[in-house]
Amino acid sequence: MQELTPIQKLDTVLGILNSNSKRGAGLTLFEVEEFLPEITEIDELARVLYKLEKDNFVKIRDITIVPGTVKRYFMITFEGKLFWQQNGYDQQEKDSRTKRNRDTAFALSVGIGTALAGLYGLFEIIKLLSQSVFHCK
Repeated sequence: MQELTPIQKLDTVLGILNSNSKRGAGLTLFEVEEFLPEITEIDELARVLYKLEKDNFVKIRDITIVPGTVKRYFMITFEGKLFWQQNGYDQQEKDSRTKRNRDTAFALSVGIGTALAGLYGLFEIIKLLSQSVFHCK
């Protein structure tokens, strides 16, 4: 089985929460783990869920079962559903890469244009100087 990238892990967990969102209460950490054998470490799965919460795509709800026993549930938020429908972190990464490439191409074209304008200016100065040197007599 191929190891998932961090972006794939985030998108996969978000997808699991999205497809189970009709349950109402959300999923516990161990219930999410059952859907996701690719993430073998429970602490890694917890880090993924807390990252999703930090990004406001997941809400955490603690429910007291009996006094002293709390179950933690993870639920997808409305923002998380929208983000999932827009292809999640994978698409965000592609968009970011595209923007970086576009910005780099723009900066390069401005640099080349500036260099060409400078060369043209230098050519014009040399042309003026050569005309004045040869026509001074």
